[in-house]
Amino acid sequence: MKKIVIIVLTVLLAAVMCSCGDNAEKSSGIDVSIKAKTTNDSGTPKFTVTSNLPDNTELLITLEKADYTGQTKLKLKDGKAVTEAFSDNGKALSGDYTLKVVVPVAKVQPKSVQETIGEKGENLKGDCVKESEIEGMGKFVEKEFEFSF
Repeated sequence: MKKIVIIVLTVLLAAVMCSCGDNAEKSSGIDVSIKAKTTNDSGTPKFTVTSNLPDNTELLITLEKADYTGQTKLKLKDGKAVTEAFSDNGKALSGDYTLKVVVPVAKVQPKSVQETIGEKGENLKGDCVKESEIEGMGKFVEKEFEFSF
């Protein structure tokens, strides 16, 4: 009987220690990293976005300047997402552009992403993490990059 009690206590102790470790990892958060680079094929650039956010994180990519806006929605896979080529109705782009990468609030992310970033993005931290202006929506990510073509 003593052996059974010892085994049960050992299993319970191991379970408690494991669950504490998971909580500690989540409470430390994710220091969000987002980078963007381009391949410019004759003024029709494609962008590669890399991040340490989980697979299937949805991204909204916007390329803009005063008289142009192009936008696409992507999902991260293996820490990377690649856009299709941007153009102005088939014409090459030229000039200075801003590429904005937005990770919308957790509420619109897949459940698998919410499990890592938190239901309201509470596990996200870093310079590009912002609090939504809509009360109760939590955090989102936004980072801008400048490119010339």
